[in-house]
Amino acid sequence: PETLMRALELLNYLAALNDDGDLTELGSMMAEFPLDPQLAKMVIASCEFNCSNEILSITAMLS
Repeated sequence: PETLMRALELLNYLAALNDDGDLTELGSMMAEFPLDPQLAKMVIASCEFNCSNEILSITAMLS
């Protein structure tokens, strides 16, 4: 139960879940990546900051 709560809190913090526990649009996008949630969000956010190539290299090294 504690581990599940931590996982839900993390997903809520990353905006993958809303306050009701439902999957957000960002959460749906994150679910498409076979990565940890933090890495998936980092890859998605990299487009906004024009650093996708760098983030993809870092993600490849970390996974």
